[in-house]
Amino acid sequence: MNAAVPFKKFNKETIFYSEMDQGFALHMPSTAKIDTLLYSKYNSYDLRKTAYFKANSGYQQFKGSYSANANILFSGIAVDELYLIRAECLARLNRVSEAMDDLNTLLKSRWKNSVTYPMMVASDAKDAIDKILSERRKELLMRGLRWIDIKRLNKDGFNIIPTRLINKVIIQLKSDDRFYALPLPEDIIEQTGMEQN
Repeated sequence: MNAAVPFKKFNKETIFYSEMDQGFALHMPSTAKIDTLLYSKYNSYDLRKTAYFKANSGYQQFKGSYSANANILFSGIAVDELYLIRAECLARLNRVSEAMDDLNTLLKSRWKNSVTYPMMVASDAKDAIDKILSERRKELLMRGLRWIDIKRLNKDGFNIIPTRLINKVIIQLKSDDRFYALPLPEDIIEQTGMEQN
């Protein structure tokens, strides 16, 4: 897993293959820096810690794309995302044991074989959802899913506030900020009379 590009294109987890446009290069793995708090959440026995990241100038750089290219981000559908979607749905239906079975099935495949995997358990549906969402954040990074996750989870009251430190200035996007909605095209506003986002 220490390879420069550890995943093959069309690997066995890929269900539908697509790539993200790198138009502005803001999220290119070669320039994007991984949040240090996120990186610290990976257990040392978690294979993703070495399969997804490599050190670069004091930060971690993402290398775990299913595109088999360190500079092209996979944005398709894969088995891991489906396990996490089903686990979250089961937890929301209060089928906690089944939800945790799905989560554990996925995470066992991300654990070093030389160490026994510690089965995750949840005390109730909320605990299960919290654990599943935490693993979703760790598993599906750099796939173009986080923005929509933040929007949907903030509607449920999760109050996720993206925060960045840029040139010693803290910049935050509050959970109710108008910048979560893109402006509607002016011709649509004129034709329909809809209120602008």
